[in-house]
Amino acid sequence: MKYDLEKFEKDSLNAMDTYANLLYKNGNTAEAIEVEKKALKLSNKPGRHRRNTR
Repeated sequence: MKYDLEKFEKDSLNAMDTYANLLYKNGNTAEAIEVEKKALKLSNKPGRHRRNTR
């Protein structure tokens, strides 16, 4: 299975998380971790809204 990186929004945290999940499920753990790290960096940028998870 190949996920089309050109078609999802580059700044979409949900898309990045889904992509990382697919990578992990297909055995690409190291690449999945890298995608999640990018998502975390993106989520910490000023102006990004965070949900309250209490």
